[in-house]
Formats: sequence, C-alpha cells, structure tokens
Amino acid sequence: MNSTQQKSNIKLKIAILSVAAVAMANAFISPALAEIAKAFPEVSMTNIQLIMTFAMLGQFPFTLITGILGNRINNKILVLLGLISLIIGGILPYFLNKSITFLYIGSAFMGVGQGILLTMLSTIISKYFSGEERSQMFGWQNSFTNGGNMIMALIGGFLASTLWKNVYLATILCIPSLLLVLFWLPSEKEDSEKTTIKEKGSTIALSAIPVVILMLVFAIGFATIILNSAMLINDKGLGGADIAGLMVSLSGLVSVGGGLLYKYVMRISKSFILCVGALCLASGLFIGYFSSQIVIYFIGSALVYLGFTFGFSGCMWTGYTGLDNKNKVCKL
Repeated sequence: MNSTQQKSNIKLKIAILSVAAVAMANAFISPALAEIAKAFPEVSMTNIQLIMTFAMLGQFPFTLITGILGNRINNKILVLLGLISLIIGGILPYFLNKSITFLYIGSAFMGVGQGILLTMLSTIISKYFSGEERSQMFGWQNSFTNGGNMIMALIGGFLASTLWKNVYLATILCIPSLLLVLFWLPSEKEDSEKTTIKEKGSTIALSAIPVVILMLVFAIGFATIILNSAMLINDKGLGGADIAGLMVSLSGLVSVGGGLLYKYVMRISKSFILCVGALCLASGLFIGYFSSQIVIYFIGSALVYLGFTFGFSGCMWTGYTGLDNKNKVCKL
C-alpha cells in the first residue's frame, strides 16, 4: 500500500468511526427523561419512556430494509440519509415541543437513522476491509459507538440541566460526522476505482434473516438494561440517579475495552463468538436483576455491555464471513 492509499485508508477509517460515535445518538435523551416528565406532568412515566421505545420501533425495520437497499442505492447516500435523519430527530423536538407527540416523532426519526447507520457501517467495513483488519474495525466500531453513547449522555445530562429541550442540541455532534462522510467516504464511482477488496454479494450479508434476528435479540437485551437500570437501582435501594448514571458510564468503559479486545477474543473463540456474547448477556441480566449490592449490579451491567459488544460484532462477522456467494445464503 503506497502513501496515497494509506492516507485514503486512514481517512476512510476516521469517517467510519466518526459515524459509529453518533450511530446511537438517542442515548443522550435518557438522562433528560426525568426533566421531560416534569415538563409534561399530565403524561404518565410509562408514556415518557415511550420516547426511547419509539427510537427502537424506528430502528428495527430499517435495520432490515437497509440491508436490502444497500445493494441498490449508493452506500454513501444511505449513510448521509441516516445522519440527516438523526439531525432531524433532534431539531424537530427542539422547535416543536408543545405536545409529547413531537418527541415521539423525533425519536422515531433518530431510530430510522440508527437503523440505517448501524447496518451501513457493517456493510462498509466488510466492503473495504478483510481478515483481522475487518475484525478489528468491527471491534473499534462498537468501542466508538459505546464511547459516543457515554459522551452524548454526559453532554445530554448537562444540557438538560439548563432546560429540558436543550438536550436535543446534542444532535449537533452529528454534523462533523456528516462532513467527514461527505468528503472522505468514497462514492460508488470512487469505489470502482479505489476499492481493493471486492467480494461479490458481500453487501447483502445483513439481509440474511437469521443474522438480523440475532442482532435484534442482542439489541433488545442491551436495551433492557439501558431503559430499566435507573428504576431497578432505585427499587432495590442501591442508589439514585447519580449512581445509575455512574453505572452506565463505568459499564460503557468496560464495553469500550471489550471492543478494543474483540479482535483477540475472535482469535480464541472463532465461530463460538455468538455463544460468548449470549452467555455474557444472559449472565449479566440475571446477575443485575437479582443483585443486592451495587458492586454486584455493576458486574451484571458490565457483562451485559460486553455481551452486546461481542454478540453484535459477532453477528456482523458471521453474516459476512459466512456468506455463500454462490447462493447468497448466510451460513450460521
């Protein structure tokens, strides 16, 4: 690889990881739920939590749809559309917030953006990287996603403390990623000239139904701890919102480390990576639910984050490396 190709490769990695850092942007809303509840006293707490749920409802179908669209639409355009959807999801509730319905709509837009970006990130990584470099990029993707979640949650909490609607200004962080993708992610024409890794049929790997189902299972397990951690900690008398926030941050740090180590875990576990992820996730949920001390709860929470990191990345690795190019069936 000459110096020009090396610079292009570095720019591509930066663009991809910048998108990964904001791909789960709706995390910034979580610290503001209590303040939003105060702004809408007539709305039940269950309906307040629907703000996060609508993001998932938007994300899941577009995870499926984008895997198919990736073969027909310029990948760069899809990534840009995903980022624009995230930005719209933040701008809309900031300016239109007299009714909680607008907050639901904004979350749905963010969910659509997340579904597009998480799918396209895996497609692009598989398209441009192979071997251990691909495994490393999948691991880095999860590290940057969880690291981005932590940063956006911290920024969201600070903004919400000034005025609840200010939390939506955190979507401004998506703009640098949009610019990096615009200038550094190759277009379809550039792909044909610059791409050194060409794997026929690889871009449809995530349309394989078993892989997508497994990805959703891991995402649901992860969402369980995200949505309910504050209430569970409070109900068990383990602490308040400050402790819940600390648990999220510390668990996120563990997950970032897991993403960095993903390549080495893959070397050891190989095809059993999904079992490793599922075991960590299930054990973490069990330990967290039955914990009676905050330290035990942290262990459970950290295992859930690790399970999601290994499992979600493992699903992407399985989808692409297990693809049969002849009949395009994903081998699990």
